[in-house]
Amino acid sequence: MARFGRVLTAMVTPFDAQGELNIDAAVALAKWLVEQGNDGLVVCGTTGESPTLSIDEKLALFEAVVNAVNVPVLAGTTGSNTMHDIGLTEQAGHLGVAGILAVCPYYNRPSQAGIEMHFRAIAGSTDLPRAHRRRPPDSARPTTRPADARCWPSRDSRAPAPAWVDPPAHPNDRRRVQRRRI
Repeated sequence: MARFGRVLTAMVTPFDAQGELNIDAAVALAKWLVEQGNDGLVVCGTTGESPTLSIDEKLALFEAVVNAVNVPVLAGTTGSNTMHDIGLTEQAGHLGVAGILAVCPYYNRPSQAGIEMHFRAIAGSTDLPRAHRRRPPDSARPTTRPADARCWPSRDSRAPAPAWVDPPAHPNDRRRVQRRRI
């Protein structure tokens, strides 16, 4: 099996009728996803409404899902605030997550050097493995694989390199490839 599993699902984050985080529904969903064959889960990923959750809600969700299932759980702990992301990553590690999902800052446009400094600071604060999601439509400024490799230096030669979660090619890229074939 791959480090995080071969079939991972980015969970949606359930809320109740009052708009409050519904931990019981999240646990039920996590268990159901594992029963359906998922061998890894992403909690508070970019599909999981993570920007709307408080730190305490995120931590409660990480802890509840980690304790409910026996598959690797990746925690979406990064965003646009480096110091906040370092703290959340550290706290998530104490709760037993298997790794973190790192995303390029969204809603702002740091330079490539700024993105690299952001990710290097987070990488330097944890030994947790990480998956790096770089989806250009969702990122104000995505990174390239060579930049990603510089962003996530291994603190220990035994530490795994990051896994990448690449999106399908942009429709315009597919059109360019098709034109070349014609």
